[in-house]
Amino acid sequence: MGTHEHTGARELAHELNSLLDGSLRQVRLASRHLGSDQSGSRVLSSLSSAEGAMTRMAELIQRTLGDTDLLENPAVFFRASDRIPHALDQSVQCETPRASENGIHLHVIVAPELKQTPIGPLGPVLLNTVRNAIDSCCRSMHSGQLPISGHHEVMIRCSMGDGMVRLEVLDTGDGLTKDGVHGNGIGLDLSRRILEKMGGGLRLENVPGGAGALLTAWARFDLLVATAGKEAT
Repeated sequence: MGTHEHTGARELAHELNSLLDGSLRQVRLASRHLGSDQSGSRVLSSLSSAEGAMTRMAELIQRTLGDTDLLENPAVFFRASDRIPHALDQSVQCETPRASENGIHLHVIVAPELKQTPIGPLGPVLLNTVRNAIDSCCRSMHSGQLPISGHHEVMIRCSMGDGMVRLEVLDTGDGLTKDGVHGNGIGLDLSRRILEKMGGGLRLENVPGGAGALLTAWARFDLLVATAGKEAT
């Protein structure tokens, strides 16, 4: 197996692992709600999220078995035509059970002008950045460090400016390690490569004068739209 195939296989395994982890957490959350939620609404919501993640895993496996190009082009793992709010919602839902278990508050803000903008190949970027922010908060909490508010928070903001789609993820966790790693550092290199292909980049820094870290990512709006158009054809 060549270098490209090794890289593609690792990226596929990472994506499947993220989906599996999120779906298992949703199922466990649903099980806990069975005895306390008379209406069943929270149970149905958790099971629906788990079903969506498992369906996506099945699609990835089936497409990989039938299309060797998937191992050379990780961008096709994701639905480029998904709108940014939907893709962000899916990423947040995947991590919501773990955030809830640890008392971490998640906040999402999407600029109105991005509601119909396709995500392009940025799906894994969203998931990885949210996951690493929560990892950082969990590590800080388990070491006994809490913000003045008494709980950790992750703020996710998507905006638009100068032809660029901009993603900012701010958390109150333990910041960057001496080696510049944030959270568990999962998917950071993959995210950077995807963003660079979209004419953008990624910056990660500690919050000045406070706890936590700020990740800023950006990509060209026209390239995201073009990528979604290619998928449609």
